Amino acid sequence: MHLFGRPIGDYAFMAFLWAASVFYTLVALGFTPEAGAVPLLVGVPLIVLTSIDLVAISETKAGRLLRRIDPAAAPSAPDEDDAPPANKQWLALSMMGLFIVLFILIGVLPAVAVYITASMRVLGGYKFRTAAFVALIFAACAYTLFEILLDVDLYPGLISL
Repeated sequence: MHLFGRPIGDYAFMAFLWAASVFYTLVALGFTPEAGAVPLLVGVPLIVLTSIDLVAISETKAGRLLRRIDPAAAPSAPDEDDAPPANKQWLALSMMGLFIVLFILIGVLPAVAVYITASMRVLGGYKFRTAAFVALIFAACAYTLFEILLDVDLYPGLISL
């Protein structure tokens, strides 16, 4: 079955992200203005961007225009040779699970730094020094944004470092 010239399955993931973004934004609207500000700053652009991507996937005039403006907007399906090996996919999934555990145990900033370093090193093949530098810069920017500029306390973890 096709929708706008493409199989319905081509829209499934982006439609799921769009629905999740709408739900996330609706939940954020129920918060107090102070608590809901950051979730709304994330949710509204997500709705806009996923809507644009849903249109870009289609074989309509608008979809072709979006793909001409941004060729990466809706790339064609990768060849089987381009797909990462299953063991790398499982490794990436395992690393996300480890990130969640670290997030709960040691808090946001250390967990993010460890995750970025590990994923860049293991999955991206970057040198440890480069990966650690990027993670450190990201953690410093996140700390500056949330703790200093927005005055929002980041989760410290069960085991405070």
